[in-house]
Amino acid sequence: MKVCLVYPNLPPVVDGVGEYTCHLAGEMAAQGAEVTVISGPVPEGAGKVCPVSGNVRLGRTIHRWGVRGLGRLVGAIRETGCDVVVLQYTPYAYARCGLGVGVALLPHILRVRLPCKVAVALHEPWIPFQGGPGRLLVAGWQRLATGYMVGACHRVIVTTEKRRRQLQRLVFPVGGNVSVVPVSSNIPVVECDRAAARAHLGVGDGETLFAIFGMSHRHRDYEAVYRCLHTLIAEGHACRLVNIGKIASPGRLQALCRLEKELGLEGYISWTGFCDAEMVSRILQAADVAVMPERFGISTRQTTLMAALSHALPVVAWRGPETDPVLERSGAIVFVNAGDEDGLTAAMRAAVLNPGTRNAMGMRGRELFEEHFSWPRVAELTLKVLGRP
Repeated sequence: MKVCLVYPNLPPVVDGVGEYTCHLAGEMAAQGAEVTVISGPVPEGAGKVCPVSGNVRLGRTIHRWGVRGLGRLVGAIRETGCDVVVLQYTPYAYARCGLGVGVALLPHILRVRLPCKVAVALHEPWIPFQGGPGRLLVAGWQRLATGYMVGACHRVIVTTEKRRRQLQRLVFPVGGNVSVVPVSSNIPVVECDRAAARAHLGVGDGETLFAIFGMSHRHRDYEAVYRCLHTLIAEGHACRLVNIGKIASPGRLQALCRLEKELGLEGYISWTGFCDAEMVSRILQAADVAVMPERFGISTRQTTLMAALSHALPVVAWRGPETDPVLERSGAIVFVNAGDEDGLTAAMRAAVLNPGTRNAMGMRGRELFEEHFSWPRVAELTLKVLGRP
């Protein structure tokens, strides 16, 4: 099978879906597919071009992703001679304001111009209906654009069961063409001296290190975790927290720093800022427990969760409407209903007091990852979906 993957931002641009596209391309090629990736230019000073594996071909660079660039993009896809083209989709990747007209039109044009099948993988198809009038308009437009786009696709891939149901309600004619393929981890496990990694983070003997991994978006309830950490420290437990990842905005950081000061947590909480994949792997291996306070619940669309599971790191997480049954059944994650801070404190306390139990959970998490979410499994599922008649 000849597959063409399309996404504007590949590494070294910092973009989780771009990293995902590179990993997926390499694994699909390893399983026998002929894979070409079409992307945008590398920003000046960003470093080397995308590190795709040697058996993946990089197609033409596309500089315009709007309506005016459609002709060149269609031509680049035609040059690949692919059997199926797969758009990796998040609205803000194709248009800065999240209102991409060109990408919404692209599947319809491809259906008319080329003999290949057209598929779209919806990673973050729209923003929630929250905020002011402008944001509500954008959220509505993104749903309309997504519905119009997928209506022309032979195959549609989503990352959670809930998203599949949402999409079928939005665009009911697509029916059985919507398939669920979970994400995997963008953070390969590297060789690591755990003791040295913990010492580098200032973690002492006998201390429990909690970790939150990901950008500090408002949908992550850092405030709840801070309050739970304060309670544990007040009880005399030796623990601390490391926040791994980029800070979403200066305002968000300032608010969390104020809360940290109010709770007397100075010295117990650290921020890494952006880290490359190797450094993230080392920090995850240094940590004892991953805390995932996603306000809507953790789900199979989160590469941060997959990174924790792949590193055999036990997970304490909110349960919410996004949470998938496969995660709840796994026994690898301690779930607490979103917003239940007493329950979260109890789960974190149990992790501190029972290192043997948390290590066993970590091993179950690793087994869960290998069975359902490893790159070979994700690539196999994707190729199976794309190859259906």
